Amino acid sequence: MDKSDIVNRNFRILYFTGTGNTDWVVKKIREGLEAKGASCMTLPADRLLADCGMGFGMKPDPELLKARLGDFLSDDAVLVLGFPTYEGTVPRPFRELFPLLPEGNGRKLACISTILLAGGDAVHIAEKTLAQRGYRSFLTTYVVMPGNIRLPHFAFFQIHNGKDLDRFYESAGKAVAEIVDELLYQKAHFEGRTIADYLIGASNRWGEYILPDLWGKQMFADAKCIKRALCASSCPMGNISLAKGYPEFGTNCCTCLRCYNFCPENAIQITEHTRDEEKYNRYKGFDGWKPPHLRHVEIGRREHEPARP
Repeated sequence: MDKSDIVNRNFRILYFTGTGNTDWVVKKIREGLEAKGASCMTLPADRLLADCGMGFGMKPDPELLKARLGDFLSDDAVLVLGFPTYEGTVPRPFRELFPLLPEGNGRKLACISTILLAGGDAVHIAEKTLAQRGYRSFLTTYVVMPGNIRLPHFAFFQIHNGKDLDRFYESAGKAVAEIVDELLYQKAHFEGRTIADYLIGASNRWGEYILPDLWGKQMFADAKCIKRALCASSCPMGNISLAKGYPEFGTNCCTCLRCYNFCPENAIQITEHTRDEEKYNRYKGFDGWKPPHLRHVEIGRREHEPARP
């Protein structure tokens, strides 16, 4: 195929990333599209949510979100959704943006998810939800990427850092190259639609209701914390506050594990067990990814700490 065969030339990628895997995939897709002469703009959901008011104990402004999403989508653009699969489904903060998108009116749609092992029907959940609003899907697919979870009861997952990531650069790079062609030439490709996919997804979705509450109640910052506020400033949910002088975790966790994995001091723990850093090592991101600074954080004094004269 040559450039004269290209069907789609204008793309808008709305995406959510927890610890950088999806960010890398989206960046490479954009580079591939632009190398073929297509137009592509990207919008990270965590930045959008923060700009629209997401913070500790605060929801984003839905009308502002609607306006920003409407401005982002040009009339003839293909909408591409990028997200990691969490607990067999679309991450909650990303999924909650779907009803705020403009009506599809036949707009083309592609859904791409990063996974550790199997995505089940997560991409189908996304396409099915948007189909109800008039979007026409032609691509639902997965890209296998490194895992970011090694916790009590989940210690069978391995964390890959450094040289261990080389095999993912090769495999994910090939997958991205195929996705770029599928987007440009509109090659229909659907994953996540079979009964087996549904059963895999359904068997994992219990975690969406249990893990945020379980982990959220078990999270704490130990004495290694030096109050850099990276956790609070980069939390996509605005679920961490330092108003009392130490990290305080709210009830709006989406289990992205950004704070846990990227604390420079490994001070954030999920149960006392994770103090064992050799057994519970942390994921440090793909291709040098670092959590973005999303919001300013006020650091208060610890309770009962006397004011300085």
